Amino acid sequence: MSHYDYTDHGYGVTLRDGQQTVFLQGDDASQFLSDVETIDEIWNDGNPNPGIFREYEDHLDLLIDPYFG
Repeated sequence: MSHYDYTDHGYGVTLRDGQQTVFLQGDDASQFLSDVETIDEIWNDGNPNPGIFREYEDHLDLLIDPYFG
């Protein structure tokens, strides 16, 4: 289960960790969504690296975590 969640509002992206939120706009939001799209493509054929990621959400957590660091 993912520690984080995100919502694409079209004009920005909200990242949540259960207690805090981070709002991305402009280039930051575009880059984040591009990174999510890349992850989606990588996972399209299944787990790309089972030794590192148990599931898709673990990979997504790795992407979102730095925004809360």
